[in-house]
Amino acid sequence: MTINRWLEKKDYEAAEKNGIGYYMLYRRVYQMGWDIDKAINTPPRKYQFREQKWLRLALENGINKMTFLTRVYKGMSPEEAAKKPVKKLRATMEDMVNLAEENGISYSTFSTRVLKRGWSPQRAATTPTRRLKKKRS
Repeated sequence: MTINRWLEKKDYEAAEKNGIGYYMLYRRVYQMGWDIDKAINTPPRKYQFREQKWLRLALENGINKMTFLTRVYKGMSPEEAAKKPVKKLRATMEDMVNLAEENGISYSTFSTRVLKRGWSPQRAATTPTRRLKKKRS
């Protein structure tokens, strides 16, 4: 398609009112060959995440957005990632968490041992962390 005139400042201003930026208008007209009126008046499309409905369901189920995306990235189906509850430490574990902190074990280390490594809460709270000794020079 041939362009019968160059884009003018008034064209860019009209496009800006419709939510179309300078470079988007330029690309539409000069690179994609759109008619100037069509390029100015067609609103830009909103990006729609392809698993948007599952993400909404995950948020309703109390699953964090990043948790959902990580699950899908690691190979879980979007439906399963949205419906599977997040593992949380039970309220009865508070005593074990306190015991772990008394023994110098951080909450992060304790929860990793219990949830990811399959340790018993008692073992996770009482086994000291490995401390690497500094080498003498």
